[in-house]
Amino acid sequence: MSDSMVRDQCTRCAIKHLAQARVLLNEARNGYPWHVWYAMGHMAEAEDEVIGIQPKDAWMIREERVKVQTSLEDGSWEEVYVPNWHALTERVARGGLLPEVQ
Repeated sequence: MSDSMVRDQCTRCAIKHLAQARVLLNEARNGYPWHVWYAMGHMAEAEDEVIGIQPKDAWMIREERVKVQTSLEDGSWEEVYVPNWHALTERVARGGLLPEVQ
C-alpha cells in the first residue's frame, strides 16, 4: 500500500462516526430496522479511528457495539440496546485531548 493511502487516526473522525451511529440507531427504532447494521458499521469505524491512539476508548466503543449486536438476538428491533451517546462521545473527545472539551 502506498503512503498516500495511509492517513493518521483521528479522534474527531471517531466522534463523527459515533454521531452517525446515533442517527442510524434512532432510524432503526423508528421503523427502519436494517439501519441498526449501518449504525454498528459506523461504531466499528469509530473504533478503528482511535485504536492506535486511544486503545481504551476503542475498546469501550467496541463493548457498546457488541451490546447493540447482542440485543438483537431476541429478534426485537424495538428493544435494541442504545448506548449513552453523550457519555461515549465525551469520553472519546476527552481521551483525544480535544480543546473544546478540556
